[in-house]
Amino acid sequence: MGRPKTKSKAQIYADTVIKLQEESAKYEAITNKTTKTAINKLEKLGQLTAQANELEPFKDSWELSTTAKTYIKELAKENFYGYTKRIENKYLEKGIINEDEAIKALASVHQAPYVKNEERKSLTWLTGEADIVDKKAGFIIDIKNAWDISTFPAFKEDVNKKVKEAGYDWQQKGYLILWKYIKKAFVCYVITDTPAELVPDFEDLDLHRIEDKHAANKRISMSDEITLSAEDVKDIKSAYKAANEYFNKCLTELKGK
Repeated sequence: MGRPKTKSKAQIYADTVIKLQEESAKYEAITNKTTKTAINKLEKLGQLTAQANELEPFKDSWELSTTAKTYIKELAKENFYGYTKRIENKYLEKGIINEDEAIKALASVHQAPYVKNEERKSLTWLTGEADIVDKKAGFIIDIKNAWDISTFPAFKEDVNKKVKEAGYDWQQKGYLILWKYIKKAFVCYVITDTPAELVPDFEDLDLHRIEDKHAANKRISMSDEITLSAEDVKDIKSAYKAANEYFNKCLTELKGK
C-alpha cells in the first residue's frame, strides 16, 4: 500500500488543523488585538476554522489511488466471474528462483544464519509473509532481486527511492504490525546471476553475469530503517476500510448489471 500522490481530504484536514493551531498561537501573542495585523490574523483564523469544520467528516477517510482502484476492480471481476489471473513475468520468476541465493548472499555479508521465513501471519484485515525475520536482532528484511546489473540500485539514495515509489515501505510496515515484537524493517536489493533460460536473446547476457565479478557485499544494497508509528497503523486501517468498501461497491455494480 502506498499513499496517494495527491493529498486526500483527510490529509488536508490534518494540515489545516496544524495551521490553525500555529495561527492561533500567533494571534494570542499579539498584545493589541485592535491592530490591523491582529484583525487580519483573526480573519484568517475564521477561514481556517471554517475549512477544518468542512473537512472534519473526512478526517479518518482514505483516498484510494488510481492504481489501487484498478487492482481492486480486477479482484472484484475475478470474484464475480470465478477466474484467477496468473501473474507471470521474467522479473517475478527470477525473484522466486533466486530467492534462496539472494538470502545466502546477504547472510554471508551479515555473517548471520538467515533462512527464508515460511510463516504467514494474518489478522482479519491484514496478511503477510516476510522474507527474513531475525528475532534475535529484532528486525525484518525483505529481499528484492534485481533483474540485471543495470537495474540494480547500487546507491542507498536509489534504494530508498525505489522502496518509496513501489510502496515497499508500507509493505514492511504491514509486516511490523503482524510481527508486533519486531520494531524495524529493511528492504534489501540483491543482484544475482539470472538463469540463462530467462534472459531474452536480445539482452546482453553479460549484464546478468555478476557473481564471479564482484563479491557479495558489492551486490547488496540496503534501504534505510523502516519503523511503524501509531499514525501509520491508523493509515493502514483506513486504507483497508476504503479498499474493502470499494471492492463491495464494485461487486454490487457487477451483480446489478
